[in-house]
Amino acid sequence: LKKYPLIATLDDHELENDFSADSFKELSERAKNALQAYKIFQSMRSPSYDPARDQSDHFWYKTNIGGLPIFMLDLRTERLPSKKELMGEEQFEALKTFLFQNRGLPVQFVGSSVPFAPDFDPKKFPASHADKWSGFPKYRNQILDHLRENNIHNVVFLNRDVHFSAMTEVTSEQDPKKKKESF
Repeated sequence: LKKYPLIATLDDHELENDFSADSFKELSERAKNALQAYKIFQSMRSPSYDPARDQSDHFWYKTNIGGLPIFMLDLRTERLPSKKELMGEEQFEALKTFLFQNRGLPVQFVGSSVPFAPDFDPKKFPASHADKWSGFPKYRNQILDHLRENNIHNVVFLNRDVHFSAMTEVTSEQDPKKKKESF
């Protein structure tokens, strides 16, 4: 493990089920300790973490491995389901800037602890959108619009918490003929 970089992102199961920023006040002592342990682990293993530089409390980060740019999202500690917010404004703007700055590269990656896609019929699976980008359509639509408006291609979303492998196409509500791929 020492030879290879470890790229990780925080998910709810590391602390408490369905953890989000809404539940910060109610976090158990055990969960607070787990969050601190995760931060320490990241400081030792993340390929881009520099303790002298990274003094912020956020858990999202950008890195580059083998010339491939990667943006690892934090969709837990900034998520506010009560306000339909998937992430904080600073992280969202940093993601859009990252995508724009790397638009000429053959590929760029976005790591997400929740699925960007696929979508399931909410009538058949009513709970399936609560813990996905589709449960926060403002953010997903804005990212799809950002990709379309800036002619950004070859973005691969690395999704976690799907429990199966898939390649899916996602369309923007603004331009349903333009498809973006998610792996």
